[in-house]
Amino acid sequence: MRFDQIQKQSIVQARLGICLVATLFAGISAIGCGSSSSGNKADGSATGTGGTTGGSGGTVGTDGGSGTGGVKGDGGVVVIKGTIGTACMATSDCGGGLTCLAPGDKTINGVGGPPHGYCTVACTDNPSATACQNAGGTCVDVSADATPVGYCFLNCTPGMAAATKCNGRPDVACATLFDNTGMANSAACLPNCSQDSDCPTGRKCDDSTAVCVDTPNPGTAFGAHCAYDPTGTTDPCAGHCLGIGASATTIIASFCTRQCVLGGTTNCNWVGAGKSLAGAPHGICLPLDATSAVGDSGVCFPLCDTAADCADQSDPMLVCDTSAMTDLGHGVCQWGAASTDGGVTDGAAGQ
Repeated sequence: MRFDQIQKQSIVQARLGICLVATLFAGISAIGCGSSSSGNKADGSATGTGGTTGGSGGTVGTDGGSGTGGVKGDGGVVVIKGTIGTACMATSDCGGGLTCLAPGDKTINGVGGPPHGYCTVACTDNPSATACQNAGGTCVDVSADATPVGYCFLNCTPGMAAATKCNGRPDVACATLFDNTGMANSAACLPNCSQDSDCPTGRKCDDSTAVCVDTPNPGTAFGAHCAYDPTGTTDPCAGHCLGIGASATTIIASFCTRQCVLGGTTNCNWVGAGKSLAGAPHGICLPLDATSAVGDSGVCFPLCDTAADCADQSDPMLVCDTSAMTDLGHGVCQWGAASTDGGVTDGAAGQ
């Protein structure tokens, strides 16, 4: 699927039909599914004749002499000497055989660029592309239409605790990749801005795709209530509507959110203790999967000092959970009656 659907995959469970009910902060559960894809295009259409798994067509890179790397037109393989996934502003910042997807580019979905740039190599739209495998990555389609445009994204292992995961970048998340059938087949380090400060002057962080764009996706802002559609057909949010509850059919609350990188202290416009929550919505990055580790993809939850700070005042049993305030600096907006043991009643998730 195309990159414009990559972020939505982890939030709208109906896209893949694989429901993930994971325990989150204080026992409330989020309804979502694994993020990203190397098999479908991001608007749900197929890539070539078989997605990124064996799809026909794709983009070929240029010879190593050009400095962009990729697959040679004659079928030969360019030797990759640099490290994919590192930050860059221009190709000269990357090692030999790599090109820079700069934050000011319009390569991803035809409109966006990775926050702080991403050293990569062009590849055929196939996760087994030789040039990409040689560089330790997986080929992902970043096109905005039916013509694949493949670039190599660094491999990673979700759940693995390592300071070097995704080169230790707070603007790149380790996300599971799926094929056209919805089966997880690998994981890769994908660009992931979660606030405008991740992008160059004049560009904004798009809540929907988590890349830097000139004009972000319009819609309801982070933290506000949204009408949750389990089919994923409609979504009023600038990012994605997250359903909170015991299952996809038992929703306690739903609010607009966006993806983030777990452990990144600047993610979700987070501010620490003693800092005002006034102005732009502030949040904290929390996991959708109980096995997630630092560097993995998560979702933004709104911060609060009291329940009055939460933008979503319409959903029931709103609380500002301050049980982890010492670590987080603020409380977290949640829905559900908190019990004395830290779980929830009237809609607690069963594990």
